Amino acid sequence: MTSPPPQHDSKAPPVPAVPFRNCRHNLFTKSEQSLLPVPGEDPTSSTVYKVASYCIKCRWHVDILVDHRIDATKVKSCGKGNEDYALHHFLYQGEDDANSTARFEAQLRPRTYIFRCSAPQCSVQVRISIKPPCFSEHDIETLTNQAQLRRRWEAAKQIAGDRADTSMARRVDAPDYLNTYLQDSLKPAKGKARIPLLNKKFLKTFGKDCDSILRRLGFEKHQEEEEDTFVEAWYLPKPEEPASPLESTLRSKIEDARYELNTIILDMPESERVGCRHQPMYPTPSRSDMERALACADCMSLYAPLVAQCDTDKLHRCQGERTGDTQYKPRRRSSVRAPPSPSPVL
Repeated sequence: MTSPPPQHDSKAPPVPAVPFRNCRHNLFTKSEQSLLPVPGEDPTSSTVYKVASYCIKCRWHVDILVDHRIDATKVKSCGKGNEDYALHHFLYQGEDDANSTARFEAQLRPRTYIFRCSAPQCSVQVRISIKPPCFSEHDIETLTNQAQLRRRWEAAKQIAGDRADTSMARRVDAPDYLNTYLQDSLKPAKGKARIPLLNKKFLKTFGKDCDSILRRLGFEKHQEEEEDTFVEAWYLPKPEEPASPLESTLRSKIEDARYELNTIILDMPESERVGCRHQPMYPTPSRSDMERALACADCMSLYAPLVAQCDTDKLHRCQGERTGDTQYKPRRRSSVRAPPSPSPVL
């Protein structure tokens, strides 16, 4: 969507439009962070939609923000009921913070791409934001690697002696316990805000190896005096009360982490998940939400009659005029907009 597709050359091997190693996303909606269209309601000059989603394969997060508020003087949005412009035609405008000097792990930094509709009376702007997972592959290895879990269990026996647990943690335990802690932080309850480091399950599962992971999620470690001795304890994150889905907060970060932990846990064999506290989450696929937000949910119903009626003049305007051997250039006329391909939105 931000660069031209590969040009066809009949004498050369085919070139994939998407690099082979890129993830073919399977996106699911994060309902707490979304502002979805209400069925039957048309957008106004104050409307903004947001589809917050994450991929269950690569765990990247993708937000699509469809903003009708940019220019209140343009009051005729594209879509159903607009005979001149039945579909949006988005032009790439650039990337937010594209000139950032932060080049460390540049491929993993969050990015936001901006598009605007080309119709003269449509003010819609689309911002597509992507951000990497909360948990890197190294983090997951730290949480679930059996050799590391065994070392933490041996260290726990050295630290806690007879108070240490008698068996090492399972691969699923760290994601499971961490998910529970984060869930408790979103719904604070008396007696659940503090975890002593010498808690035998915590000590053998996390030890001190996972400190950086916990701190990134908002956990805080404190040293406290208890019975004439000093002990260490972790305190759960303290997220804000639910705010606008348009804001990025500690609460939304914790929600993101829980969606990822849900995927990590469900990826493990069912036999390894016996006895988990984790309650599986089954969010809905994002495609239909994205299509409704982008006003193209019924685009094929607009396109199909043209084919059925063999209206070649309109059909050519939909498909574009051939301008050479390798590409098509869309024609801009007021009667029909070029519809998107029936392929996925992203």
